[in-house]
Amino acid sequence: MCRTSSPKSFTQLREFVNHSNDVEDAADAIMQIRNAIGHSQEEKRKKLSKISPNVSYQALQVFIWYTELSLLRILGYADKHHNRCSREIYAFKAEEFVPWVAHEHRKDNEVESITVLQLPVKDAC
Repeated sequence: MCRTSSPKSFTQLREFVNHSNDVEDAADAIMQIRNAIGHSQEEKRKKLSKISPNVSYQALQVFIWYTELSLLRILGYADKHHNRCSREIYAFKAEEFVPWVAHEHRKDNEVESITVLQLPVKDAC
């Protein structure tokens, strides 16, 4: 199983994951919140009402970020992107390479070489 961590800046989501017995990681938290909203049995509504709005907001931001990264990967993008989860005030400070790109920096922070990691892609047909 591939565990997904929460962004470091999302402390409330991280605490929620770490202190919940039935939540394994950020992706699991997103799934459980989504299921509680989409399948509104009484038990799930009670569970959802116990989740703070900040945790729900942070989970939403991570979900959107995962979706953006998925689209960039499908499109073969291999450069910098804006990380919506960085909490940087200035947009240029939130730029980072997509996770599937391994890179080495020179002393002047210029990218010396970029290697795209090859991930297996299943045929959709």
